[in-house]
Amino acid sequence: MPRETKQPVNKTEAEEYRERNKGVVRHLDQYFLKGKNFLCGSDISIADLLAVCELMQLHVIDEDYVVYQNDRVREWFARVKRRLGPAFDEGHRIVYKVHDLYKSTWKSEIARL
Repeated sequence: MPRETKQPVNKTEAEEYRERNKGVVRHLDQYFLKGKNFLCGSDISIADLLAVCELMQLHVIDEDYVVYQNDRVREWFARVKRRLGPAFDEGHRIVYKVHDLYKSTWKSEIARL
């Protein structure tokens, strides 16, 4: 974490992580969500909850665009969010706060990559 260590952002490493994230989203799309509304079939499961929570970590640093660029994953994400209703936002309240807290600093550092 460059912000905490006061070290410069490693641009190569950051790009490698971006590519990994894109690969994860592609895998969700092409394998887990192919022909299904949820990861394990036609109804929401703990797998959906865990995957959405992991993807929400990208929101903290404004890297969640990778989720929204993929139609199938974006639609699945929206289904999970709708299904959870207000509990989704309540469960991610800290994620939203951390995003807001660091948004201006991280956004400027990431934009330079």
